[in-house]
Amino acid sequence: MDFDSAKVVKGVFSFKKVTKEPIILTIEVKGKEPGRGGPRNYESFYLNPGEVKMTGSSQFKKTHVSGSGTIGNKDYRAYLDSVNYYISQINAINKAVPANLPKEAKEARYSKNMDSIFAVRDNRVFLKQIKENPNSLL
Repeated sequence: MDFDSAKVVKGVFSFKKVTKEPIILTIEVKGKEPGRGGPRNYESFYLNPGEVKMTGSSQFKKTHVSGSGTIGNKDYRAYLDSVNYYISQINAINKAVPANLPKEAKEARYSKNMDSIFAVRDNRVFLKQIKENPNSLL
Protein backbone atom coordinates (compact mmCIF):
# COMPACT_ATOMS: atom_id res chain seq x y z
CA MET A 1 0.00 0.00 0.00
CA ASP A 2 1.14 3.52 -0.71
CA PHE A 3 0.29 6.41 1.56
CA ASP A 4 0.36 10.09 0.67
CA SER A 5 -1.38 13.25 1.74
CA ALA A 6 -3.48 16.04 0.33
CA LYS A 7 -4.72 19.22 1.96
CA VAL A 8 -8.46 19.46 2.53
CA VAL A 9 -9.80 22.98 1.99
CA LYS A 10 -13.44 23.62 2.87
CA GLY A 11 -14.08 19.86 2.83
CA VAL A 12 -12.62 19.33 -0.67
CA PHE A 13 -9.28 17.92 -1.78
CA SER A 14 -7.43 17.51 -5.04
CA PHE A 15 -4.66 15.00 -5.53
CA LYS A 16 -2.34 14.17 -8.41
CA LYS A 17 0.15 11.29 -8.57
CA VAL A 18 2.22 9.52 -11.19
CA THR A 19 2.69 5.81 -10.53
CA LYS A 20 5.42 3.57 -11.91
CA GLU A 21 3.82 0.29 -10.80
CA PRO A 22 0.35 -0.84 -9.71
CA ILE A 23 -0.46 0.29 -6.18
CA ILE A 24 -3.30 0.47 -3.72
CA LEU A 25 -3.36 4.07 -2.54
CA THR A 26 -4.99 4.79 0.79
CA ILE A 27 -6.11 8.29 1.70
CA GLU A 28 -6.84 8.98 5.35
CA VAL A 29 -8.60 11.92 6.96
CA LYS A 30 -6.37 12.73 9.91
CA GLY A 31 -7.93 13.53 13.23
CA LYS A 32 -10.99 11.35 12.60
CA GLU A 33 -10.47 8.13 14.50
CA PRO A 34 -12.96 5.39 13.65
CA GLY A 35 -14.23 3.25 16.49
CA ARG A 36 -15.84 -0.15 16.41
CA GLY A 37 -18.76 0.41 14.08
CA GLY A 38 -17.82 4.07 13.69
CA PRO A 39 -17.31 5.97 10.46
CA ARG A 40 -14.31 5.10 8.32
CA ASN A 41 -11.62 7.76 8.10
CA TYR A 42 -9.90 6.37 4.99
CA GLU A 43 -10.54 5.15 1.46
CA SER A 44 -8.42 3.00 -0.87
CA PHE A 45 -8.01 3.12 -4.64
CA TYR A 46 -6.32 0.73 -7.09
CA LEU A 47 -4.00 2.60 -9.44
CA ASN A 48 -1.89 1.48 -12.39
CA PRO A 49 1.13 3.19 -13.94
CA GLY A 50 0.20 6.53 -15.47
CA GLU A 51 -1.27 9.79 -14.38
CA VAL A 52 -3.99 9.88 -11.75
CA LYS A 53 -6.08 12.83 -10.68
CA MET A 54 -8.45 12.68 -7.72
CA THR A 55 -10.92 15.24 -6.49
CA GLY A 56 -13.46 14.76 -3.76
CA SER A 57 -14.71 15.55 -0.31
CA SER A 58 -13.21 14.58 3.03
CA GLN A 59 -16.10 12.12 3.43
CA PHE A 60 -15.14 10.29 0.19
CA LYS A 61 -18.73 10.09 -1.07
CA LYS A 62 -18.06 12.17 -4.16
CA THR A 63 -14.45 11.24 -4.90
CA HIS A 64 -13.72 11.20 -8.62
CA VAL A 65 -10.67 9.38 -9.97
CA SER A 66 -9.50 9.91 -13.56
CA GLY A 67 -6.46 9.50 -15.76
CA SER A 68 -4.53 6.78 -17.55
CA GLY A 69 -3.54 5.12 -14.26
CA THR A 70 -7.08 4.35 -13.12
CA ILE A 71 -7.60 1.17 -15.17
CA GLY A 72 -8.66 -1.52 -12.71
CA ASN A 73 -9.99 0.91 -10.08
CA LYS A 74 -13.62 0.23 -11.04
CA ASP A 75 -13.14 -3.53 -10.47
CA TYR A 76 -11.31 -2.83 -7.22
CA ARG A 77 -14.14 -0.57 -6.02
CA ALA A 78 -16.72 -3.30 -6.77
CA TYR A 79 -14.55 -5.78 -4.90
CA LEU A 80 -14.31 -3.41 -1.90
CA ASP A 81 -18.07 -2.91 -1.90
CA SER A 82 -18.56 -6.66 -1.53
CA VAL A 83 -15.99 -6.82 1.28
CA ASN A 84 -17.52 -3.78 3.01
CA TYR A 85 -20.85 -5.58 3.17
CA TYR A 86 -19.28 -8.10 5.54
CA ILE A 87 -17.64 -5.37 7.59
CA SER A 88 -21.08 -3.79 8.07
CA GLN A 89 -22.37 -7.19 9.21
CA ILE A 90 -19.60 -7.37 11.82
CA ASN A 91 -20.40 -3.85 13.01
CA ALA A 92 -24.09 -4.74 13.38
CA ILE A 93 -23.33 -7.92 15.32
CA ASN A 94 -20.78 -6.16 17.55
CA LYS A 95 -23.35 -3.51 18.52
CA ALA A 96 -25.38 -6.33 20.09
CA VAL A 97 -22.52 -7.26 22.45
CA PRO A 98 -23.61 -6.22 25.95
CA ALA A 99 -21.76 -3.12 27.15
CA ASN A 100 -21.53 -4.46 30.71
CA LEU A 101 -19.37 -7.47 29.76
CA PRO A 102 -15.81 -7.45 31.07
CA LYS A 103 -13.27 -6.22 28.51
CA GLU A 104 -11.80 -9.69 27.89
CA ALA A 105 -15.26 -11.18 27.32
CA LYS A 106 -16.14 -8.37 24.88
CA GLU A 107 -12.90 -8.89 22.94
CA ALA A 108 -13.55 -12.64 22.79
CA ARG A 109 -17.07 -12.01 21.48
CA TYR A 110 -15.77 -9.49 18.91
CA SER A 111 -13.16 -12.02 17.72
CA LYS A 112 -15.73 -14.81 17.47
CA ASN A 113 -18.07 -12.53 15.48
CA MET A 114 -15.28 -11.55 13.09
CA ASP A 115 -14.09 -15.12 12.61
CA SER A 116 -17.57 -16.40 11.74
CA ILE A 117 -18.37 -13.60 9.29
CA PHE A 118 -14.89 -13.58 7.73
CA ALA A 119 -15.18 -17.32 7.07
CA VAL A 120 -18.30 -16.66 4.99
CA ARG A 121 -16.67 -13.62 3.35
CA ASP A 122 -13.58 -15.62 2.39
CA ASN A 123 -15.69 -18.14 0.51
CA ARG A 124 -18.16 -15.73 -1.07
CA VAL A 125 -15.77 -12.90 -1.96
CA PHE A 126 -12.11 -13.90 -2.01
CA LEU A 127 -12.42 -17.41 -3.45
CA LYS A 128 -15.08 -16.24 -5.90
CA GLN A 129 -12.79 -13.42 -7.09
CA ILE A 130 -9.92 -15.86 -7.62
CA LYS A 131 -12.08 -18.41 -9.48
CA GLU A 132 -13.80 -15.87 -11.73
CA ASN A 133 -10.71 -13.70 -12.38
CA PRO A 134 -7.62 -15.92 -12.07
CA ASN A 135 -5.40 -13.46 -13.99
CA SER A 136 -6.56 -10.36 -12.11
CA LEU A 137 -4.02 -8.35 -10.13
CA LEU A 138 -6.61 -7.92 -7.41
